[in-house]
Amino acid sequence: MFSTYSNIRPTTRLPLDLIRRIVDYTASTGDAKTIHSLVLVSRQFKEWVDEKLYAKVELHFESQIASFANTIENPIMHTSDFFTQSIHSLSVSFDHGSGHVPRILLACRSVESFTMYIVRTSFHKTTPLIDQNISHLEYSLHHLRPRRVQTQLYHCFRDPLSRFSHSLFEYTTHLAILDDWEYWTRWSDDFSRLPALTHLSLDLRVGANGLSQGDGWRISDCVWRILNTCKGLDVCIIRLLFDSSPDLTRNMVLRMMHEKGMSDARLVFLRETTIFGDSMARSFKDGSLWSFGEKVVSEQLRKSSLQLDSIRRCDLPRHLASRAMGKAISWNGRANF
Repeated sequence: MFSTYSNIRPTTRLPLDLIRRIVDYTASTGDAKTIHSLVLVSRQFKEWVDEKLYAKVELHFESQIASFANTIENPIMHTSDFFTQSIHSLSVSFDHGSGHVPRILLACRSVESFTMYIVRTSFHKTTPLIDQNISHLEYSLHHLRPRRVQTQLYHCFRDPLSRFSHSLFEYTTHLAILDDWEYWTRWSDDFSRLPALTHLSLDLRVGANGLSQGDGWRISDCVWRILNTCKGLDVCIIRLLFDSSPDLTRNMVLRMMHEKGMSDARLVFLRETTIFGDSMARSFKDGSLWSFGEKVVSEQLRKSSLQLDSIRRCDLPRHLASRAMGKAISWNGRANF
């Protein structure tokens, strides 16, 4: 006679923490069929899978945003605290006309990594409803304290010049400004307001004709001011976007900074051929951009130290030694692509 399922007892039992690790790994693979099977096994598995799936949320279409807002406001299987406790990374791109985003942000107060990007799906004029949505957006942002932020200041805030004193940036250590350089060069003296900032990324889009001398001076002066005033900054990355001659752009900025007597190994140049994949910056998805910057800065500091030691051992006259040191530091401010 065959035993029924209810009479079968397992001869071994895996520790609960090991089972949890297996479930977490399976959920992270993105295998929809297996994940669905796990969810059907037990309520405990479903809770574990949901925690893993909701840890990183990316919303790039209005239909996704509306659906997720409805899920948060009308939870069937979860309490309202579930989303606050589970969502650690949130990326949202939206049109100013969307009224769902503020409600989502209020439910995601524990996010550690936050990306916000405006996508203009319509060329509507400002209306009282849009103004109201923007006011609600700014209010909801006051409740977030992320450590990593990727955002457009100019399009996401009505008064971007005062945004660095916004509570959103109170604990931000890694900040990527996705605005065009024509905007962020206006804020060079404001980055020092960020008390915890250690890593900064700035986008530099160059047209087919390259940078003009005037634009080059404006950019180099801004970068100089940021490096000079942000003493806690460890890495400053300039992302060269869609630049057909990145070496020329990089060398122009460095030369102009050097002419001002400014050289800094914390400055890193990175060529990017694409800016957004699925409406989210590719470089920020896994933290690879920051790791790249740290590695380059470490190498530049090492080379600079070796070159300065070599210069000191040469026993050059003081005025020649100072000039050589300046050249050595300047060279180490140049990152290979």
